Amino acid sequence: MIDIFDLYKPLRNDIRKLALRPALARIWQYQQCVGASGVLKLRTRASGPDFDIYVWELHVLCREILLHAAGDQDGLSTSTGLFRFINHIRRISEGTSGRTIDSGGSAMRALHPVIQQQARWQYARDEARVFRAFHIYSDRELAPIFEQTTGLTVGSVYTLALAIRGMATQHVGTSSALDCSPVGVTCEARDAFFKMTGTTVEELRTALAERQRYDEGWAFTWNALEACPLINLDKGRTPVFWCPLPDLLLRRVTEGLFYDLLKSDMPFGDKYGRAFERYVGKVLREVFDSDRFSVAGEQPHEIIKGHMKHGVDWIVSDTTGNIFIESKARRLKQEAKEIAEGGSLEQSLDDLAIAVVQLYKNVSNAINGRSKWIYNGLPSYPFVVTYEDWYLFTPQVVDYLIECVKRRLEKAHLSQSLTETMPFFVTSIAEFETAGQAVAHLGIERFCAARAISEYRHFRLSDFAVAAFPGEDITYRAVLENSWDEIFPQLKHVLNVSAMSRG
Repeated sequence: MIDIFDLYKPLRNDIRKLALRPALARIWQYQQCVGASGVLKLRTRASGPDFDIYVWELHVLCREILLHAAGDQDGLSTSTGLFRFINHIRRISEGTSGRTIDSGGSAMRALHPVIQQQARWQYARDEARVFRAFHIYSDRELAPIFEQTTGLTVGSVYTLALAIRGMATQHVGTSSALDCSPVGVTCEARDAFFKMTGTTVEELRTALAERQRYDEGWAFTWNALEACPLINLDKGRTPVFWCPLPDLLLRRVTEGLFYDLLKSDMPFGDKYGRAFERYVGKVLREVFDSDRFSVAGEQPHEIIKGHMKHGVDWIVSDTTGNIFIESKARRLKQEAKEIAEGGSLEQSLDDLAIAVVQLYKNVSNAINGRSKWIYNGLPSYPFVVTYEDWYLFTPQVVDYLIECVKRRLEKAHLSQSLTETMPFFVTSIAEFETAGQAVAHLGIERFCAARAISEYRHFRLSDFAVAAFPGEDITYRAVLENSWDEIFPQLKHVLNVSAMSRG
């Protein structure tokens, strides 16, 4: 570990001079202007050039304001003032990088936490993320556990989240006493939602302080605002909750719902995995035209008498090849996102390797006639599709994953050369929802065997077809677009009644 407290201390000292409420209000104002790419463009003078500030830098600054702001200054009221604090953050990052390299660390390996911090905020597809989470958490097996744990239906969570986020884009503060009965949400459900997503500034400050670190992971630590994006600044005495970063509210009710399940007394792991597997199937059936592709689900089969194998989750086939899909809801551990060195990342990659090798076993059984699927003699491509993106970008991280896979292959008595003769893909379902549409247009073999595919196999697969086939006119759309009707059936009824009355 590299001590960076001397780099950090000037930022802390300057933030201590800020008044908390004005500083949070300024953060709220600035984030309103962040573009889809995660960039805020500002000028320090009217005729001057644009300067880029990134949304993740605003997140770090907001975290530090909540930790330390205790003065009376409004130091973020001008672009110059904001740049001063952002430059503090950049100075810490540059100094940390220099010390990492000086201590013998790899510059490319140090990119791993940077990618984890930045990639998730660039061109975020909020609508798709809501659809995805809604279908998974409203699954027939998982929904009862979620409702018992949170006291909320999945539909009420999204009704409240989208309504409150809409209000939070208009005003930094939102009343927790709002009347939600017009959209079918009770006062009890409303109160449960604010309890789930809100906290006091004192509790938030404690949570942030517990995770604060002064080493190379300083900029990448998990932000407790993601768990509680709604903040009561008056120790609960007023019903107003501030939301300085409204986009975090949608993250809370999509990526963050998993952590609500962790509070359950009921076992949910298998049900969570099956819910995700079924969601992947919904995507496959919508993306791949049944006239050109076949989509086959899991077919348990007997390998040895009395010993059942579940087999591969999904197989997509056309006249050129097969895609074998293993659906994994597992996520990269937080510690593995914050620092590239150490056991946490290595353990996470080895856990992923177990899933890859399990997929290779299932593919081998299918190809060799040891399953109910009939082999068609076509090239086969193994895909591990994860719920969240692992952002496997740096060569060192990818190489270590491949090493783990080879070790696991050897233990399973499978050829280590499979990683070359049948290269595996690791991609998130978000990436596959887009990339799958390119596969449907181009065909399995043409897409998966393309010369340039290697660098996209584990990172941003959705970008591959645009780069490799620029002449192809591929139409992309949001999948499961009718999900709004499922999330808000009561609004559909209201709209229908309104339309009838106008007619």
